Amino acid sequence: LPQQKSIIKDVDPVELLSSASKLLQCDLERVRNSPRVSEADKSKRDILLYLLWQEGKYTNLQIGALLGLTHSSVSRRVTIIRKRIAREQKLKKQISTIKSQIKP
Repeated sequence: LPQQKSIIKDVDPVELLSSASKLLQCDLERVRNSPRVSEADKSKRDILLYLLWQEGKYTNLQIGALLGLTHSSVSRRVTIIRKRIAREQKLKKQISTIKSQIKP
């Protein structure tokens, strides 16, 4: 258990978001602060959100705070992106590629 806690502390969600957003060419500040997000930005934000959620190390509340969403919005967006991944092979491959490039 102590080893697991130290591993969790090693991964900084802000760095993870920063690296992934650069790969997606997503402006995090615009996504966080805009009252209305375009469909293209929404898709990129959802991918970022999903990457954090899939790590299993952060609560919906923590993820929401990083992306300017409520915890219930995070839950809803995860459900939406999971359905899209099941339908869209291209999206699944894109997420897999991003994950492979941001892992140490």
